[in-house]
Amino acid sequence: MQRPREIEVNTGFNNTRIMKTGIGAAPGFRIETNYILTGFSIPVSGYNGLGITYIAPSTDSAFYYGKTASGFGGDIPVVGTRTTSILSIGLRFGYEIPQEFNDFLLLHYGFGFSFTRFTTQNVLPEQSTTFNYTAADFDPVTFEKVKDGGMGIEIMVGAVYEFESFSLFGQYSVMLPMVGFDSEDIGLRHGPTVGLFYPLYRLM
Repeated sequence: MQRPREIEVNTGFNNTRIMKTGIGAAPGFRIETNYILTGFSIPVSGYNGLGITYIAPSTDSAFYYGKTASGFGGDIPVVGTRTTSILSIGLRFGYEIPQEFNDFLLLHYGFGFSFTRFTTQNVLPEQSTTFNYTAADFDPVTFEKVKDGGMGIEIMVGAVYEFESFSLFGQYSVMLPMVGFDSEDIGLRHGPTVGLFYPLYRLM
């Protein structure tokens, strides 16, 4: 999910309007290897994970300028939509929250560092009384996929419950792009992750 925003856009001839972006959720998956070490406190991290996260394309409101196919007449302002997908590779470190009611439960909070790539693509609106253009009116570059990557930080809180042959886990994390991104439209994302861990080695 992304945080909702209100953006003032100028569609030409001093005609301004407020465009709202939504908080619509997009599904994804995360593959992670980790090392869990219980019974320690700061500065020793009890949850240590290296993972790859992929978020499927989601659609949201967008304002952009489309290049004309002829190259004349200037760019065309478009109030439409844009799809965005996310690929992130990062490290997470979580610190154990002390508790005494269950020896098989690890509660943790922490942070992470990640390289994140956003892939965006403008979507052509349908023709209407306020938008009388077709794909033939635009240079195809207007609707090509654009990739923008950089470094970010993650903040998370979660729990891991150990069973005999696997562990259940759940986390809520916030992904905050920090440096290296060119687009101002790329911003904070957040959401839950649930899944299973299968142990390769257990400390006795």
